[in-house]
Amino acid sequence: STGIAVAGVGVIGMLSSRGRGPFRATVFSLVVALWVGAGTCAVLALAQQWASAWAREQNVLEDLQQDLPTLPANSTVILAKVCPYEGSATVFESNWDLAGALEVLYNDPTVRADVAGGGLRIRANAVESVLYGTHKARYPYGSRLLIYDHGSREISRAVDAGAARDALGEVLACPGRPGEGETILPADDLQ
Repeated sequence: STGIAVAGVGVIGMLSSRGRGPFRATVFSLVVALWVGAGTCAVLALAQQWASAWAREQNVLEDLQQDLPTLPANSTVILAKVCPYEGSATVFESNWDLAGALEVLYNDPTVRADVAGGGLRIRANAVESVLYGTHKARYPYGSRLLIYDHGSREISRAVDAGAARDALGEVLACPGRPGEGETILPADDLQ
């Protein structure tokens, strides 16, 4: 970032030095100020997305704790019906961010967790998830595999594939891609 800023100011300085008269310094200052202002607006817009994502996380955790006041040791919670992104910011995207939040919330280092999304699959003996194409997790069925549907605020035990399928229903269609979040600018989709 620093290198780009220095190079940008240098280019603006070089171009404004080609002007004539006493307005060169004014043109230089004005263009640099506009560039800095635009950058500040962009940073503020992104910061608002992260603040909004934090508020959504807290809402989900508060609702979960109300609906599930105690969590048995060695439980796994699959969170459903929550979009993983607020703009470019992450709400709950992966097993490690949700599990970490639940470990703190319930003061239980044995809790496991994951998020129902495009990478979640219901298999014969377990629910499996794949994130980023290589990060894989497996959650065997049983009374300690809990599916929390935040939309309906229902908790279901996934004792088998049928119960998991019934509890998960259809996966919520959410914008965004793992590791990238939602598209902010149209140019973000260009590859």
